[in-house]
Amino acid sequence: MKNYVASVLLKTIAYIPLKLSNFVANVLGNFLYRVNSKLVRVCRKNLSLCYPNLSRNEIEQLCALRVKYFIKTVFEIPKVWGQSETWINSNIKKFHGLSSFESYMGNKNGLIIIIPHIGNWELLGLWISAQTRMTSIYEPPKIKSLNSWIKRNREKFGADLVPANSSGVKKVLKALKNGEVVGILPDQFPPENSGEEALFFDIKTRTMTLIHNLINRTNCDVLTAAALRADDGWEVHFKIVEDDLFNSNKFVSLNALNNEVQEMIKLSPEQYQWEYKRFKDLRLNDVKFYETI
Repeated sequence: MKNYVASVLLKTIAYIPLKLSNFVANVLGNFLYRVNSKLVRVCRKNLSLCYPNLSRNEIEQLCALRVKYFIKTVFEIPKVWGQSETWINSNIKKFHGLSSFESYMGNKNGLIIIIPHIGNWELLGLWISAQTRMTSIYEPPKIKSLNSWIKRNREKFGADLVPANSSGVKKVLKALKNGEVVGILPDQFPPENSGEEALFFDIKTRTMTLIHNLINRTNCDVLTAAALRADDGWEVHFKIVEDDLFNSNKFVSLNALNNEVQEMIKLSPEQYQWEYKRFKDLRLNDVKFYETI
């Protein structure tokens, strides 16, 4: 019953106008912040760790704003899934670094687009897949009844979603070797066998090794990208990555990967997923970082 209700709710949200959903997100975000929900507590803890030079008041302001953006994302993603290519194009108000993206189209190296969890990554994925064939690693939702609906909407402009396992990685490798585009979200806490420690905001945390391994095996090109909210839609940013990402030294490469995520966060810190437990292995005074939340 819980899964059914969640499924119906998400599909209903898709029909709510953006202006109304933004209003609801502000109200609900204020409520969650005032009751000090777990989402708020995780967000505050992450922000305090990553921005030690900010005052307590500045952390609270950023945390309160982030919660509103989190709710906006919850409302926006089902809305975006249901839209046409024309709607998506009309709601992208500006491009930054588009020539970098265009310059890699049609080359033979293959291209990885690193897409951090900031702004609306689903809108960005749909836009890219409408421009060129794109393969993306897909983690099915916990609510199984939503799987076919989500996958169908994500693939509707030509994307190929592959599972987050060895068979999926093989398909990603094949796509890169064929000179195609691969989209990867780089900032989850990976399983132990697919991640190693690297610095994120100068804090060691487990970081995915997949991108480093793919670069070494294919000599592909890499860009970072994000779709950040503007007043009346989104602005899409493309960024050429730093050379260290291609370094054969894994630690150097993984540090560079995390730095690419940080560079995107600088553009709009309140739009990043600070509510996610990225530092699960961190212990302070022999206590797990999130244990006291």
